[in-house]
Amino acid sequence: MNGALLIVLTLSSVSAPNIGRGTSAAPFSPLAFFSGDTVGDGNFRRIAARHRAVHVRGRGTVRGGDTILLEQRVEVAGKPPTDRRWTLHALGDGRYTGVLSEAVGPVSGEVQGAVFRISFHAKGGFKIQQTMRLQPDGRTVLNHLVVRKFGIRVAVLDETIRKLS
Repeated sequence: MNGALLIVLTLSSVSAPNIGRGTSAAPFSPLAFFSGDTVGDGNFRRIAARHRAVHVRGRGTVRGGDTILLEQRVEVAGKPPTDRRWTLHALGDGRYTGVLSEAVGPVSGEVQGAVFRISFHAKGGFKIQQTMRLQPDGRTVLNHLVVRKFGIRVAVLDETIRKLS
């Protein structure tokens, strides 16, 4: 599960137990939000293991107007930092596709209003589903990520991501 731990900490950042609360009049634009610097803090919970604090610093660059390259430094308490790289491409109609350096196969995403949902597979047969909800301030996202294996939830990440620039 150690490899999955790193994958689980996607687009990341303080505990976000109220992910379903908060709405935003503006639709979530992943390219706009993740362009520039972001920081995330959260809590990773795995079945039968200690909870671990997570800190993620990201820097995103939009290319061609419809693609973002997001580079992240992920720090999990008790582990050495790791680097991750995302490329997300807007397909239109709120749909996205892309790659993640730690994913197996493509990443797919869809925006519905203030919510951005992402799914992908990770090494070891893990399925990752992530729900990010843009908050009314437009500079904060609550991120809830669930890891499943054989359909069973084995880990959860709750975090708050803040746009710095």
